Amino acid sequence: MPIRLRLALWYSGVLALVLVALGFAIYLVMARHMDTVLHERVTARAEHLASFMTAANVLPHTPHSFALPPLELLEGPDTYVQVMDEGGAVLEGSSSLGDGVPPIPQKAADEARGGNVVFYSFRSGGQRYLALLSPVFTSVGSPPAGFVLVVMSDREEARTLATLRLVLLVGGGIGVLVAWLVGWSVAGGALRPIADMIDTARAIALSRGFSRRLSGGRRQDELAQLARAFNEMLASLE
Repeated sequence: MPIRLRLALWYSGVLALVLVALGFAIYLVMARHMDTVLHERVTARAEHLASFMTAANVLPHTPHSFALPPLELLEGPDTYVQVMDEGGAVLEGSSSLGDGVPPIPQKAADEARGGNVVFYSFRSGGQRYLALLSPVFTSVGSPPAGFVLVVMSDREEARTLATLRLVLLVGGGIGVLVAWLVGWSVAGGALRPIADMIDTARAIALSRGFSRRLSGGRRQDELAQLARAFNEMLASLE
């Protein structure tokens, strides 16, 4: 394999490794940030609904006497909102996700009954969802009077990460290609004096004219030293 090709491969290969490591780190940071954003969005919906229920003191009422804000204002194509009484029976819920909301895991239900806010995730129809089950209290120190369930799809976050992956792949590919071209050009320029030496040596071997000399230019690198040493050998032979 020619030295020029090896140098170009090494140059582009090292840059490719750096770009892969940097892209992987950027993707991990962005994925964690998007996950945090999704948690914040779910939490904001749940807190808004729970605070209204606490302020209105509507629990534990029957569904017909509910004074809740319209749930359609809190739902969306990828968001489901549900209100339950203290026993876990569904009192009111949105229909935005249809049958896409599975039963609440028993562990999450037990923790919510203990007064804890619980996050859990699940997949449905090939889509990942984040759920928040939050207890609602009508007074300080009282047991939960009801529960709020907010389920939100990570579709928007997944779309953002997919765009980031595409940008990283395309940008990385272009970067490696540019590195290959630059490495090929730089290696060619650095090795050009060697090509001149080869041509001169072959001409001397064919003509047996030891009066010819190699041009080292004004460089002070190893190639210039090699040219001077070769010229000294030619002078000695002459």
